[in-house]
Amino acid sequence: MSHVTHRYAHFDGQWIARQMELHPGRPALLLVAGEDDLDMCELGLDETRLTMRQGAEITLRDFEIEWQRNGGAPKQYQAKMYQQQPSNQ
Repeated sequence: MSHVTHRYAHFDGQWIARQMELHPGRPALLLVAGEDDLDMCELGLDETRLTMRQGAEITLRDFEIEWQRNGGAPKQYQAKMYQQQPSNQ
């Protein structure tokens, strides 16, 4: 059995909309922007330097398959900065 932790991030522009961590022998950790911000990576895409790492990218389809396989809901996700703010009227 593998003891490697896999970390995935779904970026919406520069910011993370969803983050998924898969640890062997433990339930998946699924984090969503606007709900789990204190537990999520705070770096923007450029700051992570992931775009410079060959093989670091997965398709949105592959991310979605893993997300749903691990209990994530199939819906549209946005980074917190792009989410609609409630009006104070």
